[in-house]
Amino acid sequence: MAKAQTRYLRPGEVRSLEEEVSNLDAMLSDRGAQIDDRGGALRRRNALRSQLDTETPPDTTPSQKDVLVKREKEIREAMLVGMPSREEMRRMPDGAVSKHQAWEKRNKNRKSMWQNIMLTVHKGTDDDSVASFEKYRPMRTPGDLGMSSRRVGSNAMHSFPSDQYQDNYDEIDWRADRNLEDAGDLLDNSDQAIDRAGEFVDDVMRANDLAELRKSISEAREEEKESSGTNVPEQLSADALG
Repeated sequence: MAKAQTRYLRPGEVRSLEEEVSNLDAMLSDRGAQIDDRGGALRRRNALRSQLDTETPPDTTPSQKDVLVKREKEIREAMLVGMPSREEMRRMPDGAVSKHQAWEKRNKNRKSMWQNIMLTVHKGTDDDSVASFEKYRPMRTPGDLGMSSRRVGSNAMHSFPSDQYQDNYDEIDWRADRNLEDAGDLLDNSDQAIDRAGEFVDDVMRANDLAELRKSISEAREEEKESSGTNVPEQLSADALG
């Protein structure tokens, strides 16, 4: 069985763990504090510190970041092939669900690699959505499924998109500016639902194969060594990247 790979923490997760460690440190250092299970609190503090050391994205040099930026673009372009469009996800014609599931399965490993790269390249940001691929979903594509069998408004699809969007879809006057703005707000709600669904999958999928990413970085290290005699630091080694 392949070794489970590391999923890097989002900025919000890092902040939450660091805050808990700080609180535990303060409690454990207070000799007058009444702690029912000091040993348990100490073990919890140590476990959190270990998690932060292991799952916080590593620091990178400019040259290392260049390697990752190039790799991110390659993975992103590969993932966009066959990705269901926003129009398909909104209207949900026949075949849209199976198309989405096939895309998710095909890109499971790529998605994990892409997210770790984005969290590494943008380390220091407070934006948790930096590792969300949803912003790259195309509005429409030439390969979109036919919309004659669209399910917008169907009670069977009540959870995705939102109920509010589906209940009001047939009543929207697309020619009126006011209603167009309302439709945009409803579409934003649908996008947020997609993000939440993707983040849920990410939380469940804690470990995926990053072999392709490690190979790319390893090759970059060798190229850099040959061209400049400078090694890529261990922060971007196979172990550091999980």
